[in-house]
Amino acid sequence: MDDPVRLYPELKKYNFDLNEAIKEVNGLTISEKVYEGGEVDLGNKDGEFSLTLWYDSPSSTEPKIAEISFKYKDKTNEEDYSETVASGAKKVFTAMQGMSNWVSDKSQTKTSYVYQYGTTPFCNKT
Repeated sequence: MDDPVRLYPELKKYNFDLNEAIKEVNGLTISEKVYEGGEVDLGNKDGEFSLTLWYDSPSSTEPKIAEISFKYKDKTNEEDYSETVASGAKKVFTAMQGMSNWVSDKSQTKTSYVYQYGTTPFCNKT
């Protein structure tokens, strides 16, 4: 738990046991591969694409989840984007949604995949 608290200091107020080991959910172990490098012109900023593949075992050759995304940021981290950049990002996102040959109508998010994995509910109250 130490790493999430380091990344998100506000978690300290919840008094997590920093020595507690992270546990698998329903025996789920994910092997993730991320491919980066593609760029898109959003006006006066470039967006960076990444393709994330999730496998249910390190030896698997067929991904269970594939996700393509893009991100952009300014150097000051103020997130003060021009209308040109915001409009360009929306155009890219809309175009990606329209790529029907690439998108499955039976797809699910990575979060949904984790919550539905196995037979025991992820957030089972005891």
